Amino acid sequence: MKKTLLKVLTLLMAVSVHFTVPASEETEPAGFYWPGEEVLLEETGLTGRFVFFDEFGYKVWIPDIYKETELSREDESQGYLGHFVTDPQESGAAGLVSVGWINSEARTTEGYIKELKELDYDLVEPAVLNGEEAVSYFLADQVSGWVQETIAVHVGDGCFFEVSAGPCADDYFKDLSYIILSSVQPVDGAVEDFTNQDDGEVQESGEDFLDAEEASGESTVITWEEIVAEEDAAELLASGDFYSLEDSGWKMWVPKALKPNELTEDDLDNGYVGYFTTGDQSAVISVVRSEIEAEDIEGVKALLAEDEDVSGITDLTINGVPFVSYMQEDQETACLTVVEKDGIATTFTFRPSSDDDFMSLVLVMAASIQQE
Repeated sequence: MKKTLLKVLTLLMAVSVHFTVPASEETEPAGFYWPGEEVLLEETGLTGRFVFFDEFGYKVWIPDIYKETELSREDESQGYLGHFVTDPQESGAAGLVSVGWINSEARTTEGYIKELKELDYDLVEPAVLNGEEAVSYFLADQVSGWVQETIAVHVGDGCFFEVSAGPCADDYFKDLSYIILSSVQPVDGAVEDFTNQDDGEVQESGEDFLDAEEASGESTVITWEEIVAEEDAAELLASGDFYSLEDSGWKMWVPKALKPNELTEDDLDNGYVGYFTTGDQSAVISVVRSEIEAEDIEGVKALLAEDEDVSGITDLTINGVPFVSYMQEDQETACLTVVEKDGIATTFTFRPSSDDDFMSLVLVMAASIQQE
């Protein structure tokens, strides 16, 4: 079980980029999470190296296509610690990464955000950088159209360590910039060490329990305690929050990229106790309570077996409570149902089940479901 969860937690960081929504003053902090060099190489083929800035206690992963350039005295006087550039790519654009530091009158991250907004920087917002409080903002040149995104972390006494990458107007460098900014982490490498755990044998807990071909006859056991007990898991799990589900007695951890929707009177009348979506509606989670013609899980399984559109009916025990999981392929959903007293069932539905990255997140969310 432990090795499966470690692999899933690694995937959680690796796929966070796919479900990050544009931030506004009312949204949660933007998330930047380093997937680890091994995952990055496997998923993208990118290679690179960490450059250390020991004086400030941070390191930054720089892809091999970037070459370091010599800093001028003027650069150094302005607080720059390093410049890295690429040759022009097929689009004609060339990438640039700048690393530096700045002294601010602000003594907190919140104060620095306020200061940057007063200076009219673009899209200034709070961020979570590998579990650490940070600031994200954009540098734009109105003449050339060049745009760089910057991540800044407070290292003490009003000093902020900053990394900028771009151009964000180019799709290739926009994605690459996110990866570079996500790599910013303490020199001790705590984040990297956590994500590079040995995957080993991962079938012990039934990693693919939500798309099993048939019930195994033996309940798979998953618990939230096994996740939070892992070293450095607290930093990773800061990428989400627990939500109480409308007086249902249940709560669940949900990644920050999926925002809670306010339930209408009609929603409540139809049994909804929770509804979460990404900004573009590409991922949806719903939680519904309803009456069901079954007194227990075996009865639910019997009803599901009669539905031709349902597959992968599987027994689960989540934090000591029996559930049944199943797939509705025609709707691209994965579902978890628990039967409560008086024939009331609570069903957690996750879409799209066809997205492997999202389904890796579903395992973490499923493990968090518990009674309040």
